[in-house]
Amino acid sequence: MRRAARGCLDPAGNCLLAYAKSSYIHSLYLSIAVCPLMEGRTDHRKRTFIGAKILLKGGASVLDCVVKDLSDGGARLRVDGAVAVPEEFDLKLSDSRSFHCRVVWRRLEAIGVSFHPI
Repeated sequence: MRRAARGCLDPAGNCLLAYAKSSYIHSLYLSIAVCPLMEGRTDHRKRTFIGAKILLKGGASVLDCVVKDLSDGGARLRVDGAVAVPEEFDLKLSDSRSFHCRVVWRRLEAIGVSFHPI
């Protein structure tokens, strides 16, 4: 499903989905986009396919992963054995960017993380 980066708010900042909740337009709109504010997001995210490494214990152990979505405040990572990833870790992207991460949500093969100062 594509995500709406803009266009889901009226000029006053109200979510347009609230105006058409029970109409055909609402279901059509939801089929092509989801308002990031309705998902509880503060930052807009973009889809990516960036190789990365999860650094554990200061780099003593490394897990390979793929960054599937990225925003200024966090990311969705595809990682085998996501249940074994600790609550906090450092993330090194293949383009040399680094982030300190905290797990926000966890699924079998994916985790959502928020970025925090190192």
